[in-house]
Amino acid sequence: APVALLSAPAAPPLPATPAPAWMTPGAILGGLWLLGAALIGARLALGLQTLTRWTRKADPVTCPAWLGPIEELPPADRPNLVCSDRVAGPLSWGVAPGAILIDPATLTERHAAPAIMAHELAHLRRHDWIFLLISRVVLAIFWFNPLVWRLHAVLRQRSEEAADAAALGFVDRALYARTL
Repeated sequence: APVALLSAPAAPPLPATPAPAWMTPGAILGGLWLLGAALIGARLALGLQTLTRWTRKADPVTCPAWLGPIEELPPADRPNLVCSDRVAGPLSWGVAPGAILIDPATLTERHAAPAIMAHELAHLRRHDWIFLLISRVVLAIFWFNPLVWRLHAVLRQRSEEAADAAALGFVDRALYARTL
């Protein structure tokens, strides 16, 4: 005789549990945006901290060829001119009066001092650093948009071109061209 299988009564289906709040598409996208913004913001903060440290630990420039262009400025407008082996080439940064960092190899090229100083002083006069800083903050907010990355790159390039044009008002074109 066949054996009858006893079956347990079917359990009622469990109610569907909603996904945790952090697994919703909006939360995932928000988390990705926050991660990108935090990474770019952290890179900016680290860069500012690095520039501050390099400037603080750098040696003051004492060469008259390099000091000449800033000695013509009022004392309140004179940037901090220092030499650091941490930089690959001359750069200026900061809020007025700002700072100019010169690498040791460039510092030995006294003939290039007027052109380089005119260029870096142009950046400081034009407040390029502030606009580049604002651009980087906007980039951190809209990091997902390729157009913002392109605009940031164009702003950097245009600030270099504008500093070149402004520097030509202070130095000979031929000297400036040779320096570049």
